[in-house]
Amino acid sequence: MRPTVSVIVPTRNRAHLLGRALDSVFAQEGAGELFELEVIVVSDGSTDDTSAVISRYPVAGYLEYTAPRGPSAARNAGIAASAGAFVAFQDDDDLWLPAKLRSLIPPLLERQDVGVAYGQYYKFENGRRELVPNLAHAPSGWVFRAMVGEEWHFNILNVVIRRRALERVGYFDEGVAFSEDMDLLFRLAFQFPFTFVPGPVAVYRRSNSGLSSITVREYEEVFRTVLERAVARLSDGEADARARERAWARYEAGLVSHLAWAGAFGRAHTHLRHILARPGAVNPRVLLSAVGALARGLARKGEEPRLALQHLSREVAAGTAGPSLARRLVAEVWAKGAVGLAGRSRPDRALVLQAILRAMLRYPVRVWSKEILAAIVQTVLPQRHGPLTSARRLD
Repeated sequence: MRPTVSVIVPTRNRAHLLGRALDSVFAQEGAGELFELEVIVVSDGSTDDTSAVISRYPVAGYLEYTAPRGPSAARNAGIAASAGAFVAFQDDDDLWLPAKLRSLIPPLLERQDVGVAYGQYYKFENGRRELVPNLAHAPSGWVFRAMVGEEWHFNILNVVIRRRALERVGYFDEGVAFSEDMDLLFRLAFQFPFTFVPGPVAVYRRSNSGLSSITVREYEEVFRTVLERAVARLSDGEADARARERAWARYEAGLVSHLAWAGAFGRAHTHLRHILARPGAVNPRVLLSAVGALARGLARKGEEPRLALQHLSREVAAGTAGPSLARRLVAEVWAKGAVGLAGRSRPDRALVLQAILRAMLRYPVRVWSKEILAAIVQTVLPQRHGPLTSARRLD
């Protein structure tokens, strides 16, 4: 007997995107052969043409709130109305790839103890495409400590959850305004093994609108609450104490990137200083990502970008333990700074090339990336139609 996969799709005022999201669900390979699909769309107070879009999918179930209740309530309503042995989630602005369920259902059928199967997903942000999680950092088994301390590339988009596990840990917390998916995944990882299946299964596109649009300040406060709940499950042992310290450093590194993306450079700097004051607490690649995000944001949106990058490079050099990591971080400042400078409305070509040269002098291998090569092409070659982003150049 084929198992049923219940797919819950919450939506609010995104009729223009919803059809494509649903098409990607109904295009799943193996549907009707390896598994059955049950799709339930929950309109969370939509006032646009959402109902007209849904009418094109007569096999989809449809629930409608007349007033918005939030993404957690919408998803919970869909779960309660569904009956599948497995549950998956699709947001209205994201896409599933055709092999998602064909890849993730078999491991759940083979191992009844596994609560969640997950794959990789493409993340589009600032014109860049990245496949996450990296294969070297995608744990299986009891992943809770790794998830809390290191790996935050779990996403409700790239998982399939066993209903029995979901019923045991509880549904989405409707009191959490943001990161409700991480809160649920933390709870699941604490009580059930996860299994990783290599290969992309979905496409995530960051958006400023929709069901979970919040302010930057709310992001800081709400995710802190979510993480506090998670680390409270750790023991008082030495290993868990290190995991707890890494969790908070990772939290602040994530804030640096998020705040830089939002243009809140002062607060991003504050969190970066906190991280630099605790050497060894955060994974170097996470620190590199945070520093690069801040450098890119300062270069693209900040005032006096040359001075801002100089100040940031001095700050990370002085605050980093170990000359090797310090050189890499300073190179990252100038490499991502060059990308940001090239993306300005009127880029200073000489300044972009100076930034690339500074990166090359400190860590030559860092320069040879698609982003840096695109910045070189973008600033050196004549532009007939104005500056182009690296994604538009390379993709």
